[in-house]
Amino acid sequence: MRRAGPFAPLTAQIRRQSLDAVLEGGHDEIRVFAYGSLIWDAAYRNIARTNAMLPGYRRSFCVWTAHARGTPELPGLGLGLHRDAGAQCSGVLIRLMAKAQRDALVALWEREMWTGVYDPGWVTVNTADGRTTALTFIVNTKHPQFADDLALAEAARHIALAEGKFGPCRDYFYATETALRDLPGTTDEFATLGRLVRQADRLRRCP
Repeated sequence: MRRAGPFAPLTAQIRRQSLDAVLEGGHDEIRVFAYGSLIWDAAYRNIARTNAMLPGYRRSFCVWTAHARGTPELPGLGLGLHRDAGAQCSGVLIRLMAKAQRDALVALWEREMWTGVYDPGWVTVNTADGRTTALTFIVNTKHPQFADDLALAEAARHIALAEGKFGPCRDYFYATETALRDLPGTTDEFATLGRLVRQADRLRRCP
């Protein structure tokens, strides 16, 4: 199993170059496909939110967090988006305010692109109004922060016990779990993992 962290952050220059590269094609109105904590804790102001479905991808708790929601000694786990031809990932499509679009994206890059564990890119999502293009963050499976070989019980232990700069990883998990319940097709997505997280959480609180 790959060990977690500490993970070197990207430099401000590399982060800026990454953002500029994504915007090279010219996009007057940017929509962001949120599939995890951005649903309930967006890093920017927005003007419209709607449910969306991304075909060909799935989400899982596969990203080590050794700072925000954990430590190098006991890392937590965050969500990542994988390519999977037979899957669909539900989420929220967020349309950015045009006048503050650049500022919103800079804030988003500071948060999601702190390291190189995500590859930002454009995907096609389905909404009630039809198909549209959106920006999202796909996990870089070659990055050392990618946790691809964890058993569910081990993943649950890290989620239940890890704590970092922004609080316990279990709070992140519970908030995301709650947010996903309001989306179609996600009612039981993390049912087994959630049960194991709660078991580990109860053991943590036992004297």
